[in-house]
Amino acid sequence: THRVLENIQQEMPKIRMVNRENLLLLGAPICEEAIEGVLQEKLQDLQRMTERLTTIDAHDAVFLLRSCYAIPKLTYFLRSAPTYRTMATLQEYDQVIKKCLEDIINIKLGQEAWTQSSLPVKQGGLGIRKATDLALSAFLSSAFSSAHGASALLPGDIKMENYIEVQEALDLWKAQFSEDKEQDLPEDVTVQTMWDQPVFELRYQELLENQTVPTEKARLIAAHSEHSSGWLTAVPVPKLGLKLDDRSLQIAVGLHLGVSLCHPYKCGSCGLLVDTTARHGLSCIKAKGTKPRHDKINDILLRAMGAARHTSAPEPTGLCLDDSKRPDGITLFSWKHGMQLVWDVTCPDTLAPSYLQLTSKEAGKAAEKAEKEKIQKYQELTHKYIVMPVAVETMGAWGHSSLKFVQEIGERMKMASGDKQATFKLLQNISMEVQRGNIASILGTLPSPKSFNQLFYL
Repeated sequence: THRVLENIQQEMPKIRMVNRENLLLLGAPICEEAIEGVLQEKLQDLQRMTERLTTIDAHDAVFLLRSCYAIPKLTYFLRSAPTYRTMATLQEYDQVIKKCLEDIINIKLGQEAWTQSSLPVKQGGLGIRKATDLALSAFLSSAFSSAHGASALLPGDIKMENYIEVQEALDLWKAQFSEDKEQDLPEDVTVQTMWDQPVFELRYQELLENQTVPTEKARLIAAHSEHSSGWLTAVPVPKLGLKLDDRSLQIAVGLHLGVSLCHPYKCGSCGLLVDTTARHGLSCIKAKGTKPRHDKINDILLRAMGAARHTSAPEPTGLCLDDSKRPDGITLFSWKHGMQLVWDVTCPDTLAPSYLQLTSKEAGKAAEKAEKEKIQKYQELTHKYIVMPVAVETMGAWGHSSLKFVQEIGERMKMASGDKQATFKLLQNISMEVQRGNIASILGTLPSPKSFNQLFYL
């Protein structure tokens, strides 16, 4: 064969001979021997890019790392070749991503924090996915989605069952699940998310089962709940109020992942000890972020009501016999059933000792308890008004009635403006203000404004 190839090359000098290690089609490796070279090139590109990301604002850098420069740059190759056979290189790729994330947010990530970071945002993570987690799902979904086209091009005696790599990948995918939790194949084998979802659900359950401390369980459960992490999906645009400064992002991510943020110190407001997680500020009796957060969320709701073409007014007086009880807002015309709406905002701490028995078992239980307390507080108004509490927890979990109410406002905004993302944007804005309230509360525990650099890990 070698002599034949030499003769061909001599007779046709314009034919270029390519070895298996360099054999690519549209940039994708054709042979297994070429996979390593492609991945090494991508790894070098990622290393150069991560060095540059650390020179820009942290919020911008995290957004770009998640959406553009980490896994998105690799997805085409994960789908076009059995890269799962080169796990060592993929693990190296993951370590570069992890190191870049640590440098950007200025936090040292342990194994559990890194695992949580690699989960999708909807599942309580940061959305900084691992290549090792996606290699199988990307390849399998691509193989099955292209099977029909491939079979039309190939001879009839070559079947999908003859594709050794697919059968091997299927076995490896199934092997991730224990025998007592055997996983069926996805309903739609052509969709990557369908392959991916059971894997990250498994990762989340493993994280949850490894937690023995109620506060950590409550944190993970809240992070996993619906719409609790809207702030993480925000495009960091300062003029829209969707961008956090570097210090604020460090605190917000640290609270989300449950990592150590600071050295222990005495709270400058109440004198109690603040531990390394800095969570004391969330439930401090003199928390400085509580009122600004409350006022800002209420302002968002007032503006949302206006966008939905429902005129409203803040803090109406004279509704209750006890004038010290004033709801946060009222619609000036009927909301539904010929009745006006009054609402009241509250933000209970998910990790407060008084709620842990509830929040460590199910998401949103602190918010639901707060909803019942608000209804009870304004019981005398229920015969004349629709009383609606708006309860969202410090860790982002929503009360069931509150979430339904805010989504209804979003739907009315969509009908009025035609903006299909109105509900999403409303929830995202509220989520950002919850984080800003958390950050203000934590910074309010510092003995002095200048002590951040001495107490927090930099």
